[in-house]
Amino acid sequence: MKKSEAFGRINAMSGVVKLKDIITLITSIDNFQYDTLDKLNPVDDYPEGTPISDIYVDLSYQRKLILQQLINRLTKYGGFSKEAAGHIDLARRKDGRLFVWDGFHRAIMGGIAGCTKLPASFYTHNKSLTPSEEQQKEANLFEVRNGLAAKVSAGALFKSRVTGRRPDALKTLDVMKACKLNVEGINPDPDAYDLGGFAFFLKHYDKYEVSSISEASNMIRKIWHEKKNMSVTLLIGLTQFLDANDKPATLTLSRLDILDKLTDIVNSGRSKKNQQHFLRPILNGKSAVSVCYNLCAKGLDELYNDNGQELKTFFDAVGLEEDEIDMLDREQ
Repeated sequence: MKKSEAFGRINAMSGVVKLKDIITLITSIDNFQYDTLDKLNPVDDYPEGTPISDIYVDLSYQRKLILQQLINRLTKYGGFSKEAAGHIDLARRKDGRLFVWDGFHRAIMGGIAGCTKLPASFYTHNKSLTPSEEQQKEANLFEVRNGLAAKVSAGALFKSRVTGRRPDALKTLDVMKACKLNVEGINPDPDAYDLGGFAFFLKHYDKYEVSSISEASNMIRKIWHEKKNMSVTLLIGLTQFLDANDKPATLTLSRLDILDKLTDIVNSGRSKKNQQHFLRPILNGKSAVSVCYNLCAKGLDELYNDNGQELKTFFDAVGLEEDEIDMLDREQ
């Protein structure tokens, strides 16, 4: 099996999956033994432990499995270290199945390296819980365990909070669905764009009207339709631009004029400009207003035609001081 096919099949997995099925797909990759396994230090199987064939994983709350990173980690350190891996944490559900709620990636690496059993600690669910409540309990355990660890991304932690039915996370998810935004595969909408820099989104999105975020997302998706990735800094900056544009004190530009002009700016020149084109220069602590400035400085200012007064009024509306404008002007 080609690597791309195996990776694609694993990335398409969702819900409850047997750990062994993931490992089998990885080890079935063409030349995987020669290209990867033969370069690793051999590891003896654990003399006792839980058989990998008995373990399940619930992908609804787990971090996304980035296989190439996992394989790179194995090769970088010469193989699977049982001492560093420690044990995995399993939850026994009412139906008897064992779910790895912490140690999913370590379990995959151990299986790739040839282990058939893994040492584990066990948590047994209360028999009064429903299957959905069992899942929520595991997601909440994952959040508590990994919330303090720097290695867990904001998106991965958010995913576990959604699965755990945390009200604030579900509220945020509603906004993301309305704006066709995604992180960690949590939004099933095939048209949703993956957000880069999710922690920034969580910090700032509730300062704006959902309609403005949705409109900004719509513009970005229309302009950069080739890949479903979105800069969260550009999203929040464009949202602030649209909010300020709607204030009574400013000249209100039509959304269509803004979209058309941005499209012209992005597609002018020999090659199409990427989203990062509007992210520099940037003021420390004022990312969104810096994007507002950059959008104007890189071409949207042509929509204002009163020798600068309308543009000055707009910058006042977004909160840019004269000295900050001068600093950004010098760095253009």
